[in-house]
Amino acid sequence: IDPSVVKQQQEAAESIKEEIDGLQEELDAVVNLGSELIAACGEPDKPLVNKSIDELNSIWDGLNKAWKERVDKLEEAMQAAVQYQDGLQAMFDWVDIAGSKLTSMSPVGTDLETVK
Repeated sequence: IDPSVVKQQQEAAESIKEEIDGLQEELDAVVNLGSELIAACGEPDKPLVNKSIDELNSIWDGLNKAWKERVDKLEEAMQAAVQYQDGLQAMFDWVDIAGSKLTSMSPVGTDLETVK
């Protein structure tokens, strides 16, 4: 996983959270209007309005929970991606160093008497 891809998704999630937060006042206003409607309407309609408000609150809570879960997963993915990239880079660095050491070693003699 490329950390830059995860970062883009984190930024998109933050943008969504800003939209959610921006709509919180509207949600509160709708719930308040619903409460006023419950107080003003007849007994047969109160359960319907109450049910609608409960559904709206439930959906809103579910949205916030889904956002939080997504942000948590993205954070985990970012940590894993960074650890992977760091480990991968360390291995590449080591291979380069080991390769340089091997190349700089003096050649092996071909005379068996000298090698002994």
